[in-house]
Amino acid sequence: MESVYVKTFITAAVILTLFTGSLRGDLSKINPSLKASLQSKLHVNIFVSLRNGDTIPLLRQLELSPAFKSATTHAQRTTQVAHALKAHAEASQHSVLEFIKTTFPNIHARSFWIINQIYLKNVERTIVESLASLDEVSNIQEEEESHISHFLQESFTDVPAQPREVTVAEWGLAQMRVPEVWNMEGGNQGEGLIIGNIDTGVRGTHELLKSKWVGLENNGWYDPEGLTPNPHDVYNHGKIKLNSRRFQLCTLLRFEI
Repeated sequence: MESVYVKTFITAAVILTLFTGSLRGDLSKINPSLKASLQSKLHVNIFVSLRNGDTIPLLRQLELSPAFKSATTHAQRTTQVAHALKAHAEASQHSVLEFIKTTFPNIHARSFWIINQIYLKNVERTIVESLASLDEVSNIQEEEESHISHFLQESFTDVPAQPREVTVAEWGLAQMRVPEVWNMEGGNQGEGLIIGNIDTGVRGTHELLKSKWVGLENNGWYDPEGLTPNPHDVYNHGKIKLNSRRFQLCTLLRFEI
């Protein structure tokens, strides 16, 4: 009878291993949707969060620091924030990045210091399992992709802008009550400001925008996905939004009014 119990226990253990053993490491660290994807996909793109990666306490502490309080300009404060976040990310990500570099040398890990996460592209299940076993890792989630339809189809042939007299604000400007700002006492056209738009991109050769672009030398463009060298807009959404505001970081694009 005892042997029957032993055989039954061993059989149950084997079945349980087969059922749950497809993923190893600390399963609680792996996002449920990622677990599901790993059952059907050979490769996934993932974001790795660190156990000591929370930036909120860091920013609150920085806000109370004498150096931050004594900063007199927005540029000084943002510089302090950037330096603090970069140092925090470097310290909290170091051991995990070293582990990836030595254990999986063919995998390129990309570090994000603002959100303090590590991005890995096209990784296998074994890599996810290995990362989940690290004490420094708190969570692993799959990259979520959102697809946007082309806003409109158009030719990208640049046509010189035709001079025209504008007597009525376009509907987008009216919706945002921009004319009321223009008509304020003393006027307010935004001259001298550098503004931007975060979106699908902006066609930098657009006749109404190209003369206003601040250029690459002034950090006027950043494409985090395609790393393209010059401003463009595959989906034609960002350009439309930029024009509707009359001025407006793209994908990261900056213009001077």
